[in-house]
Amino acid sequence: MIRFIHGLKQSGMKLEDIAGFTGDGCLLTNPDMPEYDVSQTPLKRIEILDRHIGDLKEQMDRIRAYRDGNTSR
Repeated sequence: MIRFIHGLKQSGMKLEDIAGFTGDGCLLTNPDMPEYDVSQTPLKRIEILDRHIGDLKEQMDRIRAYRDGNTSR
């Protein structure tokens, strides 16, 4: 689990998003988990990942613009 969290942080994900992503724990390996509706968990995680991908794309666009001299100062 620590390696997984470390990987999310290394990708630039915000700690708030990491906490939201991992907040429900592992859905496959916790049989002692009390009755809990996990049906929304995958959707929540996909939403967090989609937002993170968007953030990364924006960052890449800013870097490319800076590299190409297209900065507006």
